[in-house]
Amino acid sequence: MAKSKGPKKLIPVSKVPTAPQYQKRIQEQKVRVTKAKATATKEGKFDKYTPQYRKSLKCLKRIQRRLGKDRVRFHAMVTAADAAQALKPAVVAPVASPTPETPAV
Repeated sequence: MAKSKGPKKLIPVSKVPTAPQYQKRIQEQKVRVTKAKATATKEGKFDKYTPQYRKSLKCLKRIQRRLGKDRVRFHAMVTAADAAQALKPAVVAPVASPTPETPAV
């Protein structure tokens, strides 16, 4: 029997370099979804199978999925950078070496 995979390691959205672009697109798409939902509602009954609503919802989910993938991808990059930083020896200021004195002739 195969082992189950644990939850994916994610970094906060604030640390993802591409997050502002995705968040802007997500907000715009949420507005479109609410408009499509309003048009899909007739006589107080909401029809979730309306093509316009389904298309806008799928687009929203696609953008959110891309943001999630970037969170996983950049987690690996951030972790590798942190590990490299930890392995790097501390920078020590060079000690002034004593100058050899020249004997007076």
